[in-house]
Amino acid sequence: MPAKVNPLTLEKWTPADDETLQSVMAGKLPDVFRGSQPTPQPVPTPAAQWTAMAAHIAAILDQTQDKRRFILHYPQQAPFQVAVMFDIAEPVKKCPADVGDAGAPLLVARYRKHDPGWAPDEAKEAVVDFYKRQRDGFIREEAAVVQPGESIVGLEAPSKECVEECLRRFEANAALLDSSFTDRFSDSPVKPTFIAARAVDLSKLGNGAYVELKDMKTDGYNGIRGLILARAENHPDRWAVAPIHKKHKKAVAALKHERPLAIKDSSLVVVDASDDEDSEDDVEDAD
Repeated sequence: MPAKVNPLTLEKWTPADDETLQSVMAGKLPDVFRGSQPTPQPVPTPAAQWTAMAAHIAAILDQTQDKRRFILHYPQQAPFQVAVMFDIAEPVKKCPADVGDAGAPLLVARYRKHDPGWAPDEAKEAVVDFYKRQRDGFIREEAAVVQPGESIVGLEAPSKECVEECLRRFEANAALLDSSFTDRFSDSPVKPTFIAARAVDLSKLGNGAYVELKDMKTDGYNGIRGLILARAENHPDRWAVAPIHKKHKKAVAALKHERPLAIKDSSLVVVDASDDEDSEDDVEDAD
């Protein structure tokens, strides 16, 4: 079990000369989920979506002094299927090894989950209660003095699962907090948590993982490598795998297979992509 975390005793995080909070948080999102390469791109997982959202929040923290309150919601318009209101305190802390990437930023936060079962009056009461906490000393003064209705940044999530991932992490991180910190919130519906910078894990089978085919019935498929894009269409028990480097694209073309491969778990192994990326068959050279 990780040691309990008291944010008040953690060392302050300071960016290096070539860093910002946003750049460090964004660096936790694998390249396969960013930009225009590779093609095709994998469908972002909820973990990838939340990591990208955390980087966006970090950019707001970098760029403003008066925006420290947020509501992450889905869909765009109320009534929301899922939503969570949260504040971020300062300073940014250094992350202990057991709860995130050691030495990376840790954002101390407090949150309240929106209950879709609330009646309209209950939902309004929860929002008003959250607004009233603006000036209780948790967030920086510059953010506390703006009008309550202008202090909260609305963040539209790309999916319901993104908000659920945020909430899952908030709840898991809350369980790691030391009672000397959580006791301060014992009588409040707003609960403490933190956002820890943690790289999206691509070491297991899932969207964005780089894999090699093995133990295939047709030997020509063995050794082909590619990206897992998502679950295979019409085959929910298999992964859609697409080659992104020239030599593997040629191998698939020689087998006269045009669509992404639909491969079961037992015929896939996660491999290091660097061998292909550093070869002459890099993605930029692909036909």
